[in-house]
Amino acid sequence: MKILHINSYYAKSYFYKNLFEEQLQKSLEIKVYIPVSNEFLNNNFNYGEYAKLSYCYKDWERLIFPFKHNKILKDINKKFDCSNFDVYHAHSWFSNGYIAYKLNEKYKIPYIVAIRNTDINIFYKYMICLRNLGHKILNNASKVIFISPAYQKRVLNDLLPQNIAEIIYDKCMIIPNGVDRFWIDNQYSKNNLPLYSNIKILYVGNIDKNKNLLTTCKAIELLLKDGVKVEYTIVGRVQNSKIYQKILSKKYVTYLGEKNKLELLNIYRENNIFIMPSRTETFGLVYVEAISQGLPVIYSKGEGFDGWFSDGEVGYGIHCQDYIGLYEQIKNIMLHNIKITPNSIKQFSWEVINEKYMSIYNEILLGVYDENNSTQNFGK
Repeated sequence: MKILHINSYYAKSYFYKNLFEEQLQKSLEIKVYIPVSNEFLNNNFNYGEYAKLSYCYKDWERLIFPFKHNKILKDINKKFDCSNFDVYHAHSWFSNGYIAYKLNEKYKIPYIVAIRNTDINIFYKYMICLRNLGHKILNNASKVIFISPAYQKRVLNDLLPQNIAEIIYDKCMIIPNGVDRFWIDNQYSKNNLPLYSNIKILYVGNIDKNKNLLTTCKAIELLLKDGVKVEYTIVGRVQNSKIYQKILSKKYVTYLGEKNKLELLNIYRENNIFIMPSRTETFGLVYVEAISQGLPVIYSKGEGFDGWFSDGEVGYGIHCQDYIGLYEQIKNIMLHNIKITPNSIKQFSWEVINEKYMSIYNEILLGVYDENNSTQNFGK
């Protein structure tokens, strides 16, 4: 089985390599096309021999969707014999999905498309002129993959016109992003006893506006007024220096910089709660990392992680700007023991996730075979 992955996000989101390596182990023939701008700085990451990082447009061309993506379309046809695949796997709705849609028009090869945070919160929300194109991409896809239950609910119930939602409903599936095997192999169960006067809060990720760390600080300051001793540890890369300076001025904050997996393992285990009230989030693998180490989590309602667990199972969801609600849920976790079981993250294993994709590919190919066979029989 030959799969062409169209994945511009792999340029910076290295976790996709886990999926691609898993597919190689299952004897799939894969190629991965990664279109990037001429200004993209490659940090020498090993994308794999099956991957092609292709410099094919200029940064300013991002502003003109048809211009940029038609250049990408010409480029992918130069880099690959696109007629020589069984399925195209587009890893986003608009940017990657458009390429799969146009290739499907030309070669009649089926494709699946995934819906990401940027598709919902940028392309569909602000680029109104692209909505009809977005509908066509979904209509013609063999499967539509959502990263979370929350995103499926929002797209089908709130975003799409009812007639489009009805057309694609039966071909929608929810498949999460996977977590590195390291976290599955090193799961840790801790006894989260009630915490009455001391709590250690952790955040791991980029320091930027989207991750909403200042809302966490507001909730912490309410806890301090209650007489709770709070330690807030932050790990990750500084993307916004103004937010970084504001956070660093807080006496209860400890910034540790960027850490590797082994260092993170101990940091997770030393803390009591993981909090990331992102404004937007495709999924949020750090939530799964935290859960794997026995930490309850607080996440954003309506975003990528919401819907995978019921309230109180591994933590609680809040509205991203609701610092009072965040404060209340921190106290809730402090007073009630949340026991996280080892099976909680099994569904986020890349092995399990790849099995789902393999089933999809096989189902699509069986459908193509049946359709071709029926056509041949009809003509006899």
